[in-house]
Amino acid sequence: MTQATTSFNLYLCAPSLSSTGCPPEGGRTYDLIKDLLHSELEGHVIFEADLGIEHSASLLHQIVPKSSLKLRHISKITYYSRNNGPPVYFQGTWNFNRQKKPKLNDQSSDSGSGGSESDDAPDASTDTNTALDSQGSGLISQDTSGTWSRDEYDGTAESGSKRGRRPSSTEKDLQCLFKAVMYALRRNPKLRAKLPFQLSNIERYWSAEFANSPIPDPYNAQKPDVALFYYKCKNYEKTWADVLSFVEHTSSDFSKRRDLRVYWGSATKAYLIMREQPWRRFIVSFSICAEQLHAHYCDRSGLIITLPISIQSSPTRVADAIAALSLAEPSRLGLDPTIHMCIPSCKGTHTNLAAGAIGWVTNNEDKMYSIMAVLWKSQGLFCRGTVCYRVRDPVDGKEYAMKDCWVSEHKRYHKVDVLERVKGIPNVVQLVDHWDVLFDGEADCTAHIRNGYGVPLEDRPDKRFCNRYHQCVSKDGRMARSEDTGLAVAGVLEVSESVVNT
Repeated sequence: MTQATTSFNLYLCAPSLSSTGCPPEGGRTYDLIKDLLHSELEGHVIFEADLGIEHSASLLHQIVPKSSLKLRHISKITYYSRNNGPPVYFQGTWNFNRQKKPKLNDQSSDSGSGGSESDDAPDASTDTNTALDSQGSGLISQDTSGTWSRDEYDGTAESGSKRGRRPSSTEKDLQCLFKAVMYALRRNPKLRAKLPFQLSNIERYWSAEFANSPIPDPYNAQKPDVALFYYKCKNYEKTWADVLSFVEHTSSDFSKRRDLRVYWGSATKAYLIMREQPWRRFIVSFSICAEQLHAHYCDRSGLIITLPISIQSSPTRVADAIAALSLAEPSRLGLDPTIHMCIPSCKGTHTNLAAGAIGWVTNNEDKMYSIMAVLWKSQGLFCRGTVCYRVRDPVDGKEYAMKDCWVSEHKRYHKVDVLERVKGIPNVVQLVDHWDVLFDGEADCTAHIRNGYGVPLEDRPDKRFCNRYHQCVSKDGRMARSEDTGLAVAGVLEVSESVVNT
């Protein structure tokens, strides 16, 4: 589809690109995903810069809660956790030189790296940042070029290839910087007390291991600059099913040009994560464009790109972003707290699940079902995000088919109503349980996050926005229990859905 793609071509291939059809033969290649994204992103994207909102109303502040960290705290963070180690932030720039401590050029410019400043001392970070801005904000890097810029990867190289990008140490620099900040916030009790949340006991780590070698995927090879993983997965082979978040960077200015490769690359990677982890509520990632940090928020109703913040003059907010993704509860990454899919290191360790379970899901009464298999999962991006599971009640051992999906508001209870009406009819699946998935005590829907703008839909750029509610429905297919139950129930689901959709 790369040759002279037309709207008619998109029309003809729409069933293969949408979530309603099966994946095309050979999988969704880079070219197909590129066309899919062009089609699906249209009318589904909010650039906050177009809303005319104040920076305080940006979604960034919901994704990244503000800590009470000050400039002096960031300036005291060092590499290698040594008191005399190189500082991560020095004289108004993030310092990537981990080999030696830089010399202080101007003693009057207090970096906060020395002295015995009291933790309760008055903060002057605002005035200091203004002074630092006037000095200019470059990057101190181990690389002689000291650049963030490079060509974005186009997804055409073979998986495992080491070729495709210009030599650069920037990704490794970012990985080491994130590691140093994470360590300080975890281990220093005074810094830890500045965070607006309790630290999660689920350990994660940032890695640049795929900056030059694509994450294995049979159809679409992509290279995240720096990616976030569970620490327990460190020694396992990784796929997009393991990526929690990622950061992309470029020297190009997002505010001057929207159609950047980092924009399409970030959207492609978000799609690949959602494809392999359709049980995610949303995907949040970051881009650093011309030293401006943007958050990219992707859910089942669209994509939001936040107003930027300067990484140099707002170091505390950069630290906040690292902390929110690395140290807070995984729900801040878009993981649904009512569902758990096992990673290799935790399979078989949950004694309250049925033998052979690959995860669990709970309803609003805290009843837990063991997930025995994934029968089908959506391939779309802005859609219902349907996942069908074979689940087992650990108490009585009965198995059911469970459908987890994001339904449009006007069809919120359509399927449940139909299944209630056909209750008791022979050879028709029976409704067992259903519930609106709750988040923070409210029915989870995609409008909540956008309502915070206070901008009517008719004044927003995402004209194709569709509010979607998160629901779970379990059904009993009255099928025999066997190793082939999954296939049998899948067939029942397919028939029942055709009945319900009519």
